[in-house]
Amino acid sequence: MVLISVYLFCLVLKLRYLRDEEKAPRYSLFCQGSASTAKEDALLYHGWSYMLLKSGELLDTVFFVLLEKNDHLSVLHFLHQTIALSAAWMAINDITGQVVMFAVLNTAVHSVMYTYYGLAALRPLLRPNLWWKKYVTHLQIVQFITLMVHSDIPLIYDCGCPRIMAGVVVLESAVFTVLF
Repeated sequence: MVLISVYLFCLVLKLRYLRDEEKAPRYSLFCQGSASTAKEDALLYHGWSYMLLKSGELLDTVFFVLLEKNDHLSVLHFLHQTIALSAAWMAINDITGQVVMFAVLNTAVHSVMYTYYGLAALRPLLRPNLWWKKYVTHLQIVQFITLMVHSDIPLIYDCGCPRIMAGVVVLESAVFTVLF
């Protein structure tokens, strides 16, 4: 999961934020609509990879249920997995420039989070070095608040992206922030 998240983070960063030989216009962090370009087509293709990643995360929840590890489950965990997969599907079906910020932040945070979980699984040897656990939670909350604010922009200004998608991200981020 760490490697896939890092790969998708780097890929989306390259396709959306870094300039290349196409001399494509810079991505606007403030208000970004969609455009029919080769980059947008590549983002759409890799959006399916992102959705498969979210499906794998949902399977994690299914395995917790099947293995009766109910102490690993919470309303937040279940909501996060199901809503994240649904939001990924919606984004793929109506991908816009503004929504790409979600994938960038989400894959970056999940890379850190899965690294922590992987190291924590090696308990005795590395546990004393996992002092940064609380910062993982803080990072997630910062992600939610950033996405909430960023997704409010298309609700106020016409960015050329569907307001329903922006509204979904705002609602999702607000729910996760409250549940954390």
